[in-house]
Amino acid sequence: MEHLEETLKRQNKSRMELLHECLAEECSDGCNRQWITCAKDVLIRNGISVVKFARSIVESLDKGRGKYRNVMLVGPTNCGKTFLLNPLNVIYNTFTNPAPSSFAWVGAEKAECIFLNDFRWSASIITWHDFLLLLEGQLVHLPAPKTHYAKDITFNLDTPIFATSKGPIVFSRSGIVDERETDMMAVRWNVFTFHTQIALSEQKDLLPCGRCFAELVLGENEGYWQ
Repeated sequence: MEHLEETLKRQNKSRMELLHECLAEECSDGCNRQWITCAKDVLIRNGISVVKFARSIVESLDKGRGKYRNVMLVGPTNCGKTFLLNPLNVIYNTFTNPAPSSFAWVGAEKAECIFLNDFRWSASIITWHDFLLLLEGQLVHLPAPKTHYAKDITFNLDTPIFATSKGPIVFSRSGIVDERETDMMAVRWNVFTFHTQIALSEQKDLLPCGRCFAELVLGENEGYWQ
């Protein structure tokens, strides 16, 4: 009964309210504000404005999926891309990487946030057309097993979408890039490009910190609500 009450209470809160609540929490074990220091260092090393990054996160969480609002971090491995977005898994009930199957997106309809880490698009995960609709914020029908669902999932929520990848998502036919389709995909993302890899000697084993993440993105958005 207590768990049900907590669930209902959480459902009545916005994503931004949940983020603000993190400011009153303690850092994750062993963090002691190291996460926010490292996060700012990663952004600065890659020539990315901390303010611009923070505002993109807040806009996506506040307004949900839509053109130019889905946030994607691209670049080689060991650049800190996953590190920067991992706190989303601490703060929200997230849907993470869909499996390459017919029912890859089952569960996304219940998530507060979608995090596609190291994402590689393929038609076995979702058709190109449906993926464009999903990112645009439109209604999309996602396949669901009829053994558990009466019909396919009608996804019409504003769930924000975040992703990391080695590079922007492109569409090709017979090995040739389709520029028109690729451009349609590009306008659905707010892309941040990383290029500086972190040497093994500089890497730190830090747990995702919801409190530091909230401070990072909200501290740089003091005028957002004005």
